[in-house]
Amino acid sequence: MSSAVEANVLPIEALDVSSQASEFARKAHEVQVRVLELISADKLGDETSRLFSVEEAATIARITPANTRQLLSRHPDKIEAQKVGSRVSLSARSVRQLCHVAQKHTRTALPERALGMPPFVLTTGNLKGGSSKTTLTVHLAEYLALRGLSVLLIDLDAQASASHYMGLSPDRMGAQIGTDDTMYGVLLGERRLEEVIRPTYWPGLSIVPATVGLADMEYQLADRHMRYRNALEREDLGALSHMVPFYGVLDRALAELPADTFDVVLVDTHPDVSFLTVAALATSDALLCPIPVGMLDFASTGEFFRVVAEYSEIVRDAEVRRPTLRRSKTPFDYKFMSIVPSLFDPRHEPETRLLGFLQYTYGNHLLEPVLYSKAMRRSSLERKTLFEAVPGRGDNADLDARTAARLMESILVMARRVEDQIRSEWRA
Repeated sequence: MSSAVEANVLPIEALDVSSQASEFARKAHEVQVRVLELISADKLGDETSRLFSVEEAATIARITPANTRQLLSRHPDKIEAQKVGSRVSLSARSVRQLCHVAQKHTRTALPERALGMPPFVLTTGNLKGGSSKTTLTVHLAEYLALRGLSVLLIDLDAQASASHYMGLSPDRMGAQIGTDDTMYGVLLGERRLEEVIRPTYWPGLSIVPATVGLADMEYQLADRHMRYRNALEREDLGALSHMVPFYGVLDRALAELPADTFDVVLVDTHPDVSFLTVAALATSDALLCPIPVGMLDFASTGEFFRVVAEYSEIVRDAEVRRPTLRRSKTPFDYKFMSIVPSLFDPRHEPETRLLGFLQYTYGNHLLEPVLYSKAMRRSSLERKTLFEAVPGRGDNADLDARTAARLMESILVMARRVEDQIRSEWRA
């Protein structure tokens, strides 16, 4: 019996892993190209696909609707509003203009970066993937740009999620984005930062895109670190005079930017604590850490902060700062560290209880929670922020106006807190 069964069993052929993996990679690329053709097509134009009402623009400008109408009436040459009948709408560019005018002609003016002062560098990071890190970073970048600031978004994640958000993908036809067009060559000292900065369709916002090739930067920085340590052990002052420690490569790149090019630099990192992430953390003026409101997510966040604490001690103990670095102060010299509860659903009682515990534990370091809905997740998959999505239309048909307003308010409350923290450092 067994021999008969064995006779009918066909021999199992050895799997050609290389061939199969190559085939899967090719098919994945085809799917990626097709998806990007669908979701990035409307990212190649300008910002006029989304118009803001006077009330929405007033909320972003942090003034009343009455003051907004007054400014629109008094400064038609400075604010390009659109009027259809009695209804007035503003594009993203017009909202940015409104914020500029409000800074000059109202009592709500906030501190601004002084001429010659380096840009404020803010890094978002966490060990946990799926924490809405990139989503929050891009929303914050667009908000600060709307507020009239000049913003640079640096994508340090080889997954290039922030780049996809801004319609820049190496897999999109005609994108012409290679590894040399990312921070890769800049951090190696082969290119200058301004050479890889690209404008985006969003007014006031520029970006340094990423590609999967950026992952190789880890090997480069590890090799740089070993050579640097060997030079230190040998006390080779000649070699050390032109070497930069791995944690200083981003600082050096920012030092080469022409003065007053940007007000704020936002750095989106990979969800890990790699050489590249540590370089961003060491260079930053502040850290923003999004935490999904869930016990398992919070556990990984605790580990992230333990690693940050360990690296900050290691880097500070090294007591090596090169004169080419952007700042003379020590690494990890943060002005603030803030935690953003993300993906929060107030309808779930366990999440509400955990949020209360986080508020009690972290106090003022905890920002207001950013709400979650399936509609917002869909917008994220479509690579559209709430500043771009039009509720009830097209791909956002399932995003009703009431839900959109609730989600937008949570984003704006968080973004205002971050803006105020940044501007407080510019106070004379």
